[in-house]
Amino acid sequence: MEDEKQREAHIDHDRVIERISPSLYGRAAGMLDKGAVRKIGQRLDESIRHAIGLETNVMVSDIELQIEPANTLGPSLFTVSERAAEKVDIREMMKQFSENHETYEQRQRRQFDAFLLFKSNLSQAKARIILDHFAFNEFEAVIEANGELADNWFALFMNIAKGKLSAVHNLIILLAQALGKKHPARAKDLFILIKGSEPLVRVTFGRARVELNAMAAWAGFSNPVLDELRFLRLDEAATDYDVAQKVLAALMNDQQELLKTYIETKMSREEPAEIARAIMVAGFSDRSEFNDKILAKYHDSTGLIGSAKKAAQNAYERNNWARHWFDEISRAETNQAFWRYSVMFTKIVDGRFEVWEEKYMFQEAPPELFFPSITHQINNRLERWETHRKKDVIWKRSSPSYISKKYYGIDRLKLCVVCLRDAAEIFQGIRSYVRRQFLSQVSYSFIMAIPDSVAASTRTVPMTLHCNLR
Repeated sequence: MEDEKQREAHIDHDRVIERISPSLYGRAAGMLDKGAVRKIGQRLDESIRHAIGLETNVMVSDIELQIEPANTLGPSLFTVSERAAEKVDIREMMKQFSENHETYEQRQRRQFDAFLLFKSNLSQAKARIILDHFAFNEFEAVIEANGELADNWFALFMNIAKGKLSAVHNLIILLAQALGKKHPARAKDLFILIKGSEPLVRVTFGRARVELNAMAAWAGFSNPVLDELRFLRLDEAATDYDVAQKVLAALMNDQQELLKTYIETKMSREEPAEIARAIMVAGFSDRSEFNDKILAKYHDSTGLIGSAKKAAQNAYERNNWARHWFDEISRAETNQAFWRYSVMFTKIVDGRFEVWEEKYMFQEAPPELFFPSITHQINNRLERWETHRKKDVIWKRSSPSYISKKYYGIDRLKLCVVCLRDAAEIFQGIRSYVRRQFLSQVSYSFIMAIPDSVAASTRTVPMTLHCNLR
């Protein structure tokens, strides 16, 4: 009798698909039987094809879907803000500083109404999948139940027009991640396909807002094809922020050993720029005996490596101190102690908090009661780190590879084939580099040559420019 009641209490899985919102297809894929998941895949296929046909200029605001790794079952919360391009006008920016509360509310309301209209248009176009979130394991379940769809979607995405990539940007990433284990070459092709593309909806993870693209690239198992792509992304990171975010994505996916391999590979090179980048990766990693040894090895270095070591050591020690103060917070027995430790913690914490937060258990009442009161301060500190680290251009401090790559790969500081209109930019970059390499006055000649095609259009002639780098 009891078994009969249990059978009556269970609803048929196919009926579940008919009764739930499409926004819940991801969770359903991880819970229902293979037949129901196959139907979800068929509906996704239809929605993807509608999304590709969507006009990509239907939304002017920046939409972000922030996922909390520790609470994947929570509701999808979107952040809507003005796109950066809309803030170029200085006069408009100054008006926003002096606007009153009513004007601010009106501007926020316009953004909200625009988002609701965007959401409505997607629903009408049967392309709401653009707003829906699928966890990696949920999308993998869809692929496993619909093997033929993976092949169809791969062919569809690889032949899509570039102007249509933004609508299915996130879906391409999910497919690349799902194919990574069995078809790494295909996964790599998909990751390369979206390079330079921007999604209509940015999906980020955690307080540090790590991009979906970075998380997907570092998720899954290690294999030579994808490892090459991962290491290439670390090589191409242009600012401290880029390096920190890519390292954080690796740490959030438990890829510490792969980071260790990258560091060891770079340390075996002779070029100071390669060693400097390895030091920066170690500095933005979490605390470990290996990273301690890497940073200690160059404690008395000068020049290029010394500059990188100083920046990396600063970032590394801040994370160690953040761990220390959070440990004190977790054991704080009084309100005063909690407040004292939280002030120190919120001054130095960065995105690596996502990696080790759960390793500390709150042992007393004050942290249990009051920790939510400092989450806003933590988020503000992470935003400040983002702004600060984006200003530190890594090629200026640790590598002139920007010069050698942009200007036809010619050996740096020897011969730069450039257009005259770029002379000032190159001079400033090389002067900054030389100042870090040599303590004494250096005089250097730059041979400035104009390609024939450019000379014909600009009516300029080759010249030699002698610069005194003091």
